[in-house]
Amino acid sequence: MKLLKKCISYFLTGVGFGSTSYLAILTFVYPKIAPTQIGFIFVFIMSGLIGLLSMIFETDLPFLIALIIHLAGSFILFILMMIISNFALSQVTIGLFFLIYIIVWAVVILMQVNTVHKINKRIKKRNSNKS
Repeated sequence: MKLLKKCISYFLTGVGFGSTSYLAILTFVYPKIAPTQIGFIFVFIMSGLIGLLSMIFETDLPFLIALIIHLAGSFILFILMMIISNFALSQVTIGLFFLIYIIVWAVVILMQVNTVHKINKRIKKRNSNKS
């Protein structure tokens, strides 16, 4: 049951990042293209799978190898989504993929730094209350 909860959490986190990216691209890069049902479904599924793929970072693999596997897997899922959805695969869309990948990583790192900061603050507060 614990593994199922973890998988659902990773899947939904991926969906959150993917949906935000999809809407940002449609809004700022392709403003004349409206979201479609099929686009939504494919973004939902592929983003969730990319989220599940992120579980690789919890393995004993070295970070760089896990990152390469995650990037390659994410890129393959992105290409599949583009092909299945009949979207044009071009240098622009590939560039957007890499830009979004970097932005998502920056957000994840900022979130982790913020979490570590909060934990350290609580530990410091707890330790100061003990003395």
